Amino acid sequence: MTDEVISISGVKETQAKLYGFSNKLGDRITMLALRSGANYMLRRVRAAAPKDSGRLRKAIVVKTSKIHKPRKDGKVGVYLAIRKGRKGAFYGRFQELGWSPKGKSSSVKGQYFIRNTYNTTKRQSLRLIVRNIETAGLRLAKNL
Repeated sequence: MTDEVISISGVKETQAKLYGFSNKLGDRITMLALRSGANYMLRRVRAAAPKDSGRLRKAIVVKTSKIHKPRKDGKVGVYLAIRKGRKGAFYGRFQELGWSPKGKSSSVKGQYFIRNTYNTTKRQSLRLIVRNIETAGLRLAKNL
């Protein structure tokens, strides 16, 4: 839907220090923190989604990025997606971006509910991610 990426500085260094304790611990803590920020945004996007039957709201989910393998390039990621298939809502992208029927001069404008929600909640979501990573790091340091 959108091609924007939030980059958080310091996560790689924190993740590297966590790898000193365990290889999977750094990925796990980082993924849990990213997922908490994505779930915060998910709730806001679902609330802003147009509701006729509720199918579109239920079809918006948080997924783990398979492009960035944690041990391959050191990057981890999550993203919001509109589920496909039987439980999905194929029309979600048309609701978001709009469309223009072929051969007709009129077009239907998009509602941009995902983009607008992203722009209003990205700072709060980022704060939540950073806070969760810091909290996990402090808990880990306290247990050692």
